[in-house]
Amino acid sequence: LGDYDWLEFNSSYSVRVRVAEPSNAGLINHSGEAVTVHTPPKTRLRNSYKDKVLPSDNLLVEAYPIPGASLYKFYVSGVDNPIESTEPSISLGDYDWLEFNSSYSVRVRVAEPSNAGLINHSGGAVTIFTTEGNSARAYSQSLPNRNGLIKIYPNPSSGRFVLNTEYKECLEIVNVMDIRGKDIPWSETTVTNGTEVEVNTLGIIFLTFMYHDELYSERIYVNPKTKALNKR
Repeated sequence: LGDYDWLEFNSSYSVRVRVAEPSNAGLINHSGEAVTVHTPPKTRLRNSYKDKVLPSDNLLVEAYPIPGASLYKFYVSGVDNPIESTEPSISLGDYDWLEFNSSYSVRVRVAEPSNAGLINHSGGAVTIFTTEGNSARAYSQSLPNRNGLIKIYPNPSSGRFVLNTEYKECLEIVNVMDIRGKDIPWSETTVTNGTEVEVNTLGIIFLTFMYHDELYSERIYVNPKTKALNKR
């Protein structure tokens, strides 16, 4: 039953069987009484992710949800620590170690509650592939990074940043995007020394600005667990 994507864990199914070929076999076509089987409450990546190619603008990876689970851990090949999520899904694009046009082996387990028994079981690893397209990250990687033009701190932050520049000219902000290329509200259109901004989006943010008619890119990381910037 685990070969089929409609399977729900922690559920019961009524199953019966018959022989279909050869069609003239008489009694061997007889199906016995239905039997009720129960599936254990465990999780794994959805079947649709097996050997799947993920486009750069949609790097979502989903597992089967478990009722009552409050914490999932995703194990990605090449990454030292598991990725923790309160939801049965993660977006690989939120992490800076991601390489486009690469393959990753991913598995998942339920981490909380810790005494849940079988729901901590992790299914087999699933190999997924990433491909580069017109994502915000692909766009930002095509732009140069002019070190020293903008200094951002703290980075990562819980959402409030101070932007400094040693240049006398104002730096024009062209756009601000999340990993999927969605525009993020940004209160300032220029950067001078001490410009302070606040954003509500989590994950990686790409800041594109102009200096002397050339575009440059910077990355900002928003992590709610990071200590907030003290107001001055």
